[in-house]
Amino acid sequence: MALSELDPRTASPVDVMLVIDGTRSMQANLDATRANLRATLDALRVVSPTARVGVVVFRDRNELPDLRLQSHPLTADEADLGAFLAGIEATSTRRDRDLPEWLCGGLEAAVGADWRADAIKLVIGVSDAGSQAPDAAPCLRLAADFRARGGQVHMLSARPRGYARSRRIKRHFEGTVLDQHARIAAAGGGVHVQADDSNALLQEVLRAAFRSRTAQPLDSLRRAVDAAPAGVE
Repeated sequence: MALSELDPRTASPVDVMLVIDGTRSMQANLDATRANLRATLDALRVVSPTARVGVVVFRDRNELPDLRLQSHPLTADEADLGAFLAGIEATSTRRDRDLPEWLCGGLEAAVGADWRADAIKLVIGVSDAGSQAPDAAPCLRLAADFRARGGQVHMLSARPRGYARSRRIKRHFEGTVLDQHARIAAAGGGVHVQADDSNALLQEVLRAAFRSRTAQPLDSLRRAVDAAPAGVE
């Protein structure tokens, strides 16, 4: 059973929802996601030949309705997903007057995706801001509920533009953002990563998929070896 689960041909499929902050400061991350989409999907399909990827782009809850959330469902159609990402602009309007963004809205849309029942279910969020919800409480509930349904929530914290120049931005990031993101990942049974590299989101997709794909079968294999009668080689 364990060896069958490790074989890409017979392993559980992988579904990944990317939850991306789409405000202006996240331009480099959006550009990297677009540029590396094909290579990432090719690598992901080594782990799971039937892998699907979806995207939720979130901004401020007070934004214009067509900018608050933009999403693409889970799909194996690389061209369709690429066309969606090509139409996404890292932007915000004057309605966005504060540092936090609508992270919980993005997570809610992602965990409500059309997941395959037998799939490894991964939500990977990336932002340089905290949640507009007080203490990120709705985000924590969403992550914990998704974990209870067999999914994982991972968070990547990107250092915000202006971090080195603005004490307010630096204080918000170090005192609020990192703490909230870490707690969301912990509630979702995932990993929290802090990275300045614009390619880090897609690298974390592959790491998360590989960790999830191998952890259970390797544990099964270890148990089988430990249970083998003494002297059996």
